[in-house]
Amino acid sequence: MHSVGLKKRMIAYGIDIFILCLFLYVLMYLLPKNPNVTILNQEFDEINDLFFSHKLTFMHYVNRIATVMQDLDKERVLYSILNAIYIMVTFVFIPYKTKKTLGMYVMKIHYDKKDGKVTLDDLLIRSMVTCGLLYLLVTLVTIYLLPAIPYFIISVFFAIIQISLVILSIFMVIYRHDNKGLHDLWSHTLIVADKIEVKK
Repeated sequence: MHSVGLKKRMIAYGIDIFILCLFLYVLMYLLPKNPNVTILNQEFDEINDLFFSHKLTFMHYVNRIATVMQDLDKERVLYSILNAIYIMVTFVFIPYKTKKTLGMYVMKIHYDKKDGKVTLDDLLIRSMVTCGLLYLLVTLVTIYLLPAIPYFIISVFFAIIQISLVILSIFMVIYRHDNKGLHDLWSHTLIVADKIEVKK
């Protein structure tokens, strides 16, 4: 059983991500404005300016930027939690019941599994790779547990891992004969075309 090609999958994913971005955009305006975020963003820009004008050593730069980034993430923690919940609902819980996301519904494709029903664990693994859920969960778990420097290092590390997994999966879908990406292999699932019902 082969997964559908990259084109249909990317269009479906694009629709879902567009809806996610729309949700986050609306959320940004609905949540109360936080003046601390504006101040921290200005401080972030000032630190970068000082570093690129050679007025800060690399270690001083890392120390200051790490603190500001952690403070920013703390100020936006509610936004991140709601983002993670939305991803879980859209890419895990709804597909568990319906076998598809809204984008997949439009493209007439769905999740499948050779050896049984697609489970919550399967969909969670897929979302960890493709939807940024891995990075979101790691940062949410560590933000209040670690000092600024370790938190900064872990955040950057997992951001790089997240981007690398997505890129690797795209290339695998393009070049593998069965159109399976890393997320397909790890979750033992695939995306197939809906069956067309023949009218009698």
